[in-house]
Amino acid sequence: MRMMGASTEETGMRLVYLGILIALILAPSALAASSKDDDSVTYKDFTLTPGDRVDIGDYRLEMIEVQSLSDGIVVVKVSKIGGGLEEQRALLQNSPNNFDDGADEGGLTLTAVDLPDDRTAELRVEYLDRLGTPRKRAADATSVALRDMPKLEVKQTFDKTQVRVGDSIKVTVEARNIGLGLAQDVTVVNQPPMPEFTYLAGYPPKLKSELKHGDSDSAVFVLRAAQEGTVQVPGLEVSYADSRKKDYSNFSKPFQVTILPKSKPNLEVVVVPPVPMDSGGRGSMNITVINRGDAPAMMVDVRLVALPDGLEVSGVDRRFVKIAPGGEESYTVPVVGKSSGNYTINLKASYQSEDDILNKDTSAEIVVKGREYKYIYFLFVIPTVLLGAWIYKRYKEYKY
Repeated sequence: MRMMGASTEETGMRLVYLGILIALILAPSALAASSKDDDSVTYKDFTLTPGDRVDIGDYRLEMIEVQSLSDGIVVVKVSKIGGGLEEQRALLQNSPNNFDDGADEGGLTLTAVDLPDDRTAELRVEYLDRLGTPRKRAADATSVALRDMPKLEVKQTFDKTQVRVGDSIKVTVEARNIGLGLAQDVTVVNQPPMPEFTYLAGYPPKLKSELKHGDSDSAVFVLRAAQEGTVQVPGLEVSYADSRKKDYSNFSKPFQVTILPKSKPNLEVVVVPPVPMDSGGRGSMNITVINRGDAPAMMVDVRLVALPDGLEVSGVDRRFVKIAPGGEESYTVPVVGKSSGNYTINLKASYQSEDDILNKDTSAEIVVKGREYKYIYFLFVIPTVLLGAWIYKRYKEYKY
């Protein structure tokens, strides 16, 4: 009996030891599985307005503002209790941003999923399960002030983005308060002048000094294009302050303006001479004045520079008050060839542009043939007739 009891006790001890051994073998796998479950990445979406925050583990996410609804940009601040992280960053919609190396490495990954309006953002927070459950906190009294921040949207527009040297341009500056707070001390910052323009009137433009939520104001100033080329117009800065006298500023978007060379008239004088004529004969010469430029030609004077002795021409000198771009004036003058020869006549057209006097020269050749005397041919006919008569007479004499 004693031997049987001892054997039973020994067997029990063996079973205990075997259980402990199995537990030791299985424990790392169980711990690894548990750790793996705790470290899986999950996410949660939150709808936030300025001042709202989300706390998860040691991390704190705070919504600052929707910086640009049209461009899909929201500004957030991420910090860590006890320090080690405090960063304010602009998030582009649908573009994940990692903080502390991101969710896979134990940090946070934030994505702006949607921007319903200029005060609201839907943010997706990705994190490891072991960080716990994220909790949203509405804006406290301190952050309520953020909701009352003014925010000016600034626009600068030119009435023309392609002009010519000398053209005037009307520039409109508009500021709209899309924030909830009152914008005070609104001022267009005086920037260095652009060398491609001269400033005619209204610069720097003046806006209302105060703009409430939703209010807007605009002002106009006038430029003149002075140098040809492509001009990069920089953004115009508007500064303002909130009710606590904290200063802010915003800029309009830059854009390009093309300045072409100054418009000018360009006259062409076309002369069609008469067909070759006999000495003492008459003909007609056509003169056409064409403006091939892109500006009007004013006070156009066409005149004959010099007239050769063997020609008689009248009515060439003419004046036209204005010839529009692409326009023309035509007229016809009589020509008399007094003596034979090849003659060159020269014409000059003088005209005015907006700020200059221009000239155009042209020439044409007129041919006058010598007069033909038909009776001269009889001089050759008479001897021939006489010779024929003499031959016939001699023939008759020898015949008899």
